[in-house]
Amino acid sequence: MPPANGLYRVSWQLLERDEMCAALRARDFGAAFRLMKQYDGASQNRIASPVEGLTQSRISRVMRDKERIISIHPIERIADGLRIPGHLLRLAPRPWEIPDPASGPAPPNGLPPDVVVVVAADAGLLNGASSMPSGPSECSQSCSQAGGRPRTAMVDGGTGAQAPPTVRTNTDVG
Repeated sequence: MPPANGLYRVSWQLLERDEMCAALRARDFGAAFRLMKQYDGASQNRIASPVEGLTQSRISRVMRDKERIISIHPIERIADGLRIPGHLLRLAPRPWEIPDPASGPAPPNGLPPDVVVVVAADAGLLNGASSMPSGPSECSQSCSQAGGRPRTAMVDGGTGAQAPPTVRTNTDVG
């Protein structure tokens, strides 16, 4: 489901892909933007539109490796506009990642508040876990520590029960 305002946000499926994580860790936005186009079907205009000060022509130059984005302020604007969690870009958690205690955790990438994305390792974090991880950042860290392949599952945020069986591995996304 796209965000209510219609702006592009990087999908969680793409954020889970090894090549996307590697591109973001290296701050290789040329590769990251090409992956957004390949896997999310995002055009250059769609990638640029939620990011303050970023134009389609600059996205084009970056995608063709004619220009690099290396300054911290544009990197932070890209993270915030496209909703890329800070840890993937070696940044501090972004303000939108920190839940407001009064309203509960913020839904990732425009999902309704009663749905959360849970990432778990094949090592059994989804099946038989005594408690669900609190969100994508905690889940990603759990996956890294467990050394397993991440999976995506939609669960009911109120009960923790898994929604109709939709569990996809990285190889299913594409």
